[in-house]
Amino acid sequence: NESILSCCLIVYTFFFQKVVDIMHGFCDILIGLEDACYDFVDTNVQIIVDLLVNQYLSPETICGEEFLGLCP
Repeated sequence: NESILSCCLIVYTFFFQKVVDIMHGFCDILIGLEDACYDFVDTNVQIIVDLLVNQYLSPETICGEEFLGLCP
């Protein structure tokens, strides 16, 4: 269904940005290693998010009533 796909894409984009923000926050506390950490996060964030979504959370879980409640 197109509406579910659109909703899940929006949620995935939101989730992706939140993961980046959280990981950059961790980088902020690594005094002297911040830039290397940011580079690592930016280079590997797609893999990290894919692992989180595909290994630990299904798109339906993220999008659905159990988590964000944004999709039917």
